[in-house]
Amino acid sequence: MGRRPGSTTVETKEQLLAAAARVIATRGYEGARVSEIAAEAGLSTGAIYAHYTGKADLLCAAISSRGPDAVAGLLDAGVTGSVAGTLKFLGARLVSGVRTGRARIRGDVLIESLAASRREPKVAAVLRESIEAREERLAAVIRRGQKSGEISTAVSPEAVSRLCMLLALGSVVTRAIDLPAPPSDDWEAVIGSLVNQMQAVEST
Repeated sequence: MGRRPGSTTVETKEQLLAAAARVIATRGYEGARVSEIAAEAGLSTGAIYAHYTGKADLLCAAISSRGPDAVAGLLDAGVTGSVAGTLKFLGARLVSGVRTGRARIRGDVLIESLAASRREPKVAAVLRESIEAREERLAAVIRRGQKSGEISTAVSPEAVSRLCMLLALGSVVTRAIDLPAPPSDDWEAVIGSLVNQMQAVEST
């Protein structure tokens, strides 16, 4: 059975990717089995092999479609308006919110993807490309701020973007182990101080 009767190829793939995310989040990448993923999707293992070469290929597809969403959701929102305001907004979100439902699954899939990338070169490549794309997007926001005179040209857009990515990835890890977040006011004060130091003198 390649797919459910009446289902399109796109719908079948979406079912498999969603099932893979749930199973990997629960069982881990090493513990997840292709047969278990198929069963979770309500399909046969043939449905997986009709579209993917195996578990690593399926995980790569899951990463491309939703794996880095735990980071993307933190870095991709709020990139309008002032650059300083955007950075403060994104920074504040790193320790806010409760990790439940889909957010928990996304975070767990990202962590499992990072672990699997040490043994699966294809997974590492896909994960790297996805994260690099998000770093470049944020670096472009910084450049926009420099062009408008809001952000100092003394700071490197790439370095700032990498710092933000490290903070975002760290927030996924701390949420995964349920590490208590610092008081939101204290955290926002730290983020605000960092952003203020990056702003151009003429804008203050």
